Amino acid sequence: MILMDDKGCKIHASVRKTLIYRFQSFLSGGCVYHISFFGVGESGRDFRPTSHPFKINFDIHTSVRLVPNKTINLSPYNFVPISDIMFKVLDTSFLIDVIGILTGASGEQEFEKYGTKQKIITIELDQDGYTCTMFLESNDTAVRVISPLQDSAKKSTLEDDFLKQSDEKTIEQLKDLADV
Repeated sequence: MILMDDKGCKIHASVRKTLIYRFQSFLSGGCVYHISFFGVGESGRDFRPTSHPFKINFDIHTSVRLVPNKTINLSPYNFVPISDIMFKVLDTSFLIDVIGILTGASGEQEFEKYGTKQKIITIELDQDGYTCTMFLESNDTAVRVISPLQDSAKKSTLEDDFLKQSDEKTIEQLKDLADV
């Protein structure tokens, strides 16, 4: 989940699967809580939910108390232009908010990657003449955007675009790296 303070600062907070039962019944979006007795760790490098360098880890001792009659009147969204994504004006290693006109969507498609089957859905958004295709990787528990692509300049298959999103190397390329 993503938590936001009254100044708009956002931080990733996570709860282990074994502890979800403790918090799921009384945590809801748009409410203000007093949270204490939690762990803090590094957020990671790529594909973080927020730009914050740290994250909050709920544990068995974490206390969450609703603060009644208190609201935060800030929008949780910080929309960025699709053109900034396409031209790499901003850091896309964490989640970003985009808004546009939905111009296309696929049904769930299955591909094999790294020996495992993965499911993806593609959506296409248009904003001020810029089109962005995003792949949403789905599994049993979550859907996440894994990569935006500039779609207006080239047309290739969805499978080609999806498979190009990883840093893959051929056996020959690996042999060349070993020789260095």
